[in-house]
Amino acid sequence: MGIPTEKIRIFNIFTKVIVRLIPKTYKKQAELNYWSNLVKELTQDYKSSAQKEKKLMDICYEITYPRYKKDLYLEQDSFKGKKALDLGCGPHGGLIGFTDCDKFGVDHLIKEYKKIGYPLDKHGIKYYQAKSEKLPFPDSYFEVVVCVNALDHVDSLEKTVKEISRVLKKSGKFIGQINFRDKATATEPIALNHKTLISMLLKNNLILVKKIFQYHINQEDRYYYECKKI
Repeated sequence: MGIPTEKIRIFNIFTKVIVRLIPKTYKKQAELNYWSNLVKELTQDYKSSAQKEKKLMDICYEITYPRYKKDLYLEQDSFKGKKALDLGCGPHGGLIGFTDCDKFGVDHLIKEYKKIGYPLDKHGIKYYQAKSEKLPFPDSYFEVVVCVNALDHVDSLEKTVKEISRVLKKSGKFIGQINFRDKATATEPIALNHKTLISMLLKNNLILVKKIFQYHINQEDRYYYECKKI
């Protein structure tokens, strides 16, 4: 007596769902492991929670924020009077030092960052746990969206770019430091190239204003992209 057809159908559906979920689950865990190991490494010489917190805050101000300024060609008041979103922000508060603006960050691991010790509540940034493919903001909400080394980490480039355009005001800017590589990896499932990215941006009313090669690192080329929404 064979297996009933209905059971086979249900088993096949279940298998397809599991196959789809495993890569995303692995990717999320791999990313979290990276940040967990990093916070341990950065704070290993400090005993009290206050000392550890200060160390992590110092990194925001002394390393991440200066990197954002330098690599995105910004000044401290570049976002003055504007709403700025850091997409795929990570836990190190890249927008922390920019003045006279409303600062937002989106990442799918915000709650996890807090659990492993990152003091996100002290950054002066409004953080949201969300996927880049479905941002929790109304249309035309931001004057600026920045994205540093994160666009190749998303699950869907098409949906992400569409959301960037949706939340940007007309004439708003998308500013990114973007990694290009030949092959995708478990945590960077999007193997970007200029032609594909520019085409995707244009399809979503984002016109390339400036592109600058910055450096080659870890078998990746990093570029600065500045786009304007039309």
